[in-house]
Amino acid sequence: ERTRRLSVMHGAMGVLYELANSPSSNIVDKVSKCLYLYCTDSSNHSILVKHVGSLITRLANRTNKTKLSLICRRLLVRSICLMSSSSCCRSLVEDNIVPCVLQLCFEDEGVDTNSSSSERNSSNKDNDMIRTIDLITILANFSHTGNTARLVRDGACGALVSLVQQFRGTNKSQNGRISCALRNLTCYLGNAKRMVEDGV
Repeated sequence: ERTRRLSVMHGAMGVLYELANSPSSNIVDKVSKCLYLYCTDSSNHSILVKHVGSLITRLANRTNKTKLSLICRRLLVRSICLMSSSSCCRSLVEDNIVPCVLQLCFEDEGVDTNSSSSERNSSNKDNDMIRTIDLITILANFSHTGNTARLVRDGACGALVSLVQQFRGTNKSQNGRISCALRNLTCYLGNAKRMVEDGV
């Protein structure tokens, strides 16, 4: 049964990887939804970790040609967040996932032309906040059991410093997570010089 499950999951991830090249935004949205659904089951994580980095890298790189929808970005970041709470942290960090999640959270999003201006602004603000909180959780989880030198090199410290400005005096729980992540990154003295350069 386990062998069959492994085979099915590997096959499914291979299909999603190929579909990630589709020019259809609708198909790409469905790819991100499938990945999210797989990630909600922690028993899949040991299988997914072998593929999730390359799949999300491929999807994130689409922004050079076609912007990902808000829902796609939201689901991809949520998937990484779910994976970051498992034993997959180190593998994900070393599989170049940090630059991808920063790109998904910080780059300009496309605009939904079917909504009014006020609806778009409200929707974008809500989505931005949800993804930002997921980003903080991801970086805090990664800093706990991931490769901290790789995290700092890939821009995690600079992102955390930027987030401090965003949450200063307004959200104590998020500031707590950010401070914990920064503390964890300082545990390796080799990170000190780069962290100072990043404004810590």
